[in-house]
Amino acid sequence: DDPEYCELGPEIADIEIVTGSCPKVNSENCRWCYKNNTSALGKAMTLEQFKKVIHSFPKNLTQVALGITGVKSNPWLKDILIWLRQEGIIGNLTLTGADLDDEMTNVLCQYCGACAVSCYDKAKDLCYNTIKKLHETAKEKFKRNMSVNMHIVIADFSMSHVMDVLNDIKEERVPGLKSIVMLHAKPVGRAKNMNCSLSKDNLKKVISFCLDNHISFGFDSCNGVNVQEILTEMGKLELCSSIESCESSRMSIYVNTEGKITPCSFVEHVYENSAIDLLSNDNVKIQDIWMKNDMLNSFRNCTKCSKSCPIYSLDCN
Repeated sequence: DDPEYCELGPEIADIEIVTGSCPKVNSENCRWCYKNNTSALGKAMTLEQFKKVIHSFPKNLTQVALGITGVKSNPWLKDILIWLRQEGIIGNLTLTGADLDDEMTNVLCQYCGACAVSCYDKAKDLCYNTIKKLHETAKEKFKRNMSVNMHIVIADFSMSHVMDVLNDIKEERVPGLKSIVMLHAKPVGRAKNMNCSLSKDNLKKVISFCLDNHISFGFDSCNGVNVQEILTEMGKLELCSSIESCESSRMSIYVNTEGKITPCSFVEHVYENSAIDLLSNDNVKIQDIWMKNDMLNSFRNCTKCSKSCPIYSLDCN
């Protein structure tokens, strides 16, 4: 079966455990951070708060994506990862590598299911070196072939950077890389007033390059429909079976540092007045509200903007 949603409750939770306190990359904050995070001191979710959030989920929750700014920005990160393992849940996260030291490398390689490293323009070497360090440490110290992926923002404005990185992967300059995952830019946060469009020609150029050069690649589900249409045109129907379009409020859910639920992290501001508070209310169980809540149902059933996303216009042109 390939259902539209899981009736039991979310299988994946995207839980933000820290805001702010960003380690700068090349002395800069990310120019298009969708959360408006900076290096200024932020807020961290404690281990006890995190436990309370997890205990509100049904038992079919098997993966948690931890939303961090830096690996040292939340002092409870190690404890959270260890506790998740004890609960039978796999924790994953994305990092820049800017504040990664040997101690935190060991923590991630021992307790994360997988890691992804963000690749910023003008900071390729930081990304590549971080991928290599995580892969080698996991293999040599912990005897595991941990998947270390790369996350890169894709839009028409970032195509030069994306193709530059893909060429580096082709030339085998990124040792230890499992896959490159391309994330569609959204006009939110510091990118609010940016043109985040992605043309069909540019997306096809990326897909063709990866296929022609045997590069393992993926996309966020926000690009699911776009990628499926291009692969269908290319006659690559066998690859379409691994594509999921938007799964927010269907298979996954987002929880911010304050313990408030919205369908996904990119629409937090859209639903801020109807967000569900898990930390202030001891009686909220996600399984009880999963199929009944107005906010979640409105997101599931919304067809306002595009085939890929109900909120943003992300269809290729």
